[in-house]
Amino acid sequence: MLRLPMDAANYLFVYGTLMRGFDNPNAQLLHKTGRYVSAAWMPGRLFRVEWYPGALYEPTCDGKVHGEVYALEEPLALFAQLDVYEGIGDTFPQPWEYVRTQVPVQREAVADNPILAWTYLYNHPVERLTPLPSGDFRLPI
Repeated sequence: MLRLPMDAANYLFVYGTLMRGFDNPNAQLLHKTGRYVSAAWMPGRLFRVEWYPGALYEPTCDGKVHGEVYALEEPLALFAQLDVYEGIGDTFPQPWEYVRTQVPVQREAVADNPILAWTYLYNHPVERLTPLPSGDFRLPI
């Protein structure tokens, strides 16, 4: 059974194919069941894995990974679906390509403290991946 810590923030930070403008079943599910909060970023680096990106959270990095934050009403149900999309779970070989974890993200239009949000971070070596220096998957390389 999928569990979240009792104090878990009900926010999700997405930076790839789950963002607005992407038309796949999992993005549609997020946009239907979650509420878009704002554009946001986290410190780190972004890479093109294949047709999708992978991000590393690096709190001391000058780079930013740009994405969107969603408020979630039913995070357990949504994460059950998104974990499968991201290749997480008992049916997938270890190490998983992504791990779901919480990171502080800064909302673009708000100059207050960062909020804690769940995100899917890339969990494989990045040496052979193409970096995306803009930190924005929607922008060309």
